[in-house]
Amino acid sequence: MKSFLKIKSVRNSLTLLLDDFCKKHGLDSPKSFKSTFNDHIPFGEWLNKIKEISEQYPKEGLGLEIGALVQANHIGIVAYIAQSCDTFADYIEILSKYERLWFNYIPKKIDFDEDFFSISWEKPAYVKAGLYIKETSIVEEMQV
Repeated sequence: MKSFLKIKSVRNSLTLLLDDFCKKHGLDSPKSFKSTFNDHIPFGEWLNKIKEISEQYPKEGLGLEIGALVQANHIGIVAYIAQSCDTFADYIEILSKYERLWFNYIPKKIDFDEDFFSISWEKPAYVKAGLYIKETSIVEEMQV
């Protein structure tokens, strides 16, 4: 049986985001971008790339810094569709339908009330087992 870290994946072009971050901060970029048949890399490989950057740039809020550099080309078609949304509610609908095309992680739970909204997700089993805790925290910051 395959593990979460091999089944779940991220769009390969997100490695370009990591390359952009490394260039900006003069860091060695993790393994170079490789095109794959389905244009995704296993989640475990993604976490290892995050770990390589974190070891070179040990800073609080690393995920927010990386996430601030996201461009539509890092995400792909979903970003271009989202740019056509007129409202935040439209964007949330797109996100919930198509997120797995670029970030196949854990489904998000989205709650709305009169004045607020929240987006949450469960912790994966590998984190509950004590694996990739720091890297997962960075990845979750990037999602924010």
